[in-house]
Amino acid sequence: MKDILQKDYSCSVDLTIIMHCYNEISTIKYAIEQVLDTLNNRKEIVEFIIIDNNSIDGTKDYLDNLDIPLVKVILNNENLGKGGSVQKGFSLSKGNHIIIYDADLEYNAKNIWDLYDFIMIGNFSLVLGHRMEGYEINRNIDYFHYYIGVKFLTILINILYGSQISDSATCFKLIDGNLARSIDFYSKGFALDFEIICKVLRLGHSISECPVNYEQRSRKEGKKIKAVDGFIALIVIILERFNLIHLFSK
Repeated sequence: MKDILQKDYSCSVDLTIIMHCYNEISTIKYAIEQVLDTLNNRKEIVEFIIIDNNSIDGTKDYLDNLDIPLVKVILNNENLGKGGSVQKGFSLSKGNHIIIYDADLEYNAKNIWDLYDFIMIGNFSLVLGHRMEGYEINRNIDYFHYYIGVKFLTILINILYGSQISDSATCFKLIDGNLARSIDFYSKGFALDFEIICKVLRLGHSISECPVNYEQRSRKEGKKIKAVDGFIALIVIILERFNLIHLFSK
């Protein structure tokens, strides 16, 4: 961490890392440590924004007492939903690129730089962390409907938007910072993951995918997504195709 704190963060920010969390006391410490560990051998200027969604399990108190100069902690006074928190992070960000990284340890922080290097080489507007190969291997009967739902929504996006993506539900996304800050997003929950993809596609920007590691956790371990989130995502995908997503916020 010493090397991280010696960097000159008064310069232009290359990458903003947005970590949103709600009731992640069992993982938040390790998630932060893993992100910070990945920065030691990088030359990029990074800002690290953590947004707590008014947790009630001790996560909020832990973050309130966190004292790391690189880390900017935002404590919401109400639950804005995942989408609301990420949108808040976009508005506060300064990075040329922005990556969304969950605090639940399902994804590997080392892959942050795989996505970053990939987008820099390919000059894409959005890169998705493709996890479906590992996800297929690790899925169990409890998540069969979730898996089928993801496949259906991904196929629907490809049909409606003329894309060829493989994993539309991935939470691991790296987006051009100016683009993210210029777009009005409306989804307050998990559907933002789909709205980002659909909006970028509808506006004619380029998207690609990069393989990432993924270790699925169970509901007992804190997984929060529900079946209704898939239905909301379906509505978002269709409305965005016809530029009617603003109706979703009413």
